[in-house]
Amino acid sequence: GGWSSRPELFERLIRKTGAGITLDIGHAQICESVQTQGYFFEDFALPNLEKVHNAHIYHEEHNGCHLPPKDLSDLCERLCFLICLPCNWWVLELREEASLRATHAAVNEFIQKKPEHPPKDLFGIP
Repeated sequence: GGWSSRPELFERLIRKTGAGITLDIGHAQICESVQTQGYFFEDFALPNLEKVHNAHIYHEEHNGCHLPPKDLSDLCERLCFLICLPCNWWVLELREEASLRATHAAVNEFIQKKPEHPPKDLFGIP
């Protein structure tokens, strides 16, 4: 629950305060509003794309624990979204060394393969 689990409340918070956004891609991925398909991960940033300054990168959060991706496919769509934004500061937010290394490997693979031009049209970004 709370402001950061509901895109419509999160958008209102950003609009009313003018605060910048740290997009926590693992938390957003598993929140109830996304899991029930009422919202998409991207809805946490829309319509405030210019305010997304940094991101916390990991696959999913379960019981307060940040889990690594099994491979790039777990993160690829969310990382593609991030490269369409002014978000140029990514924190790999994992505690265990093996989890951090797995996430780092997936992110490095993404960076090596990322498209030359960000796929903004996939997300409806002008």
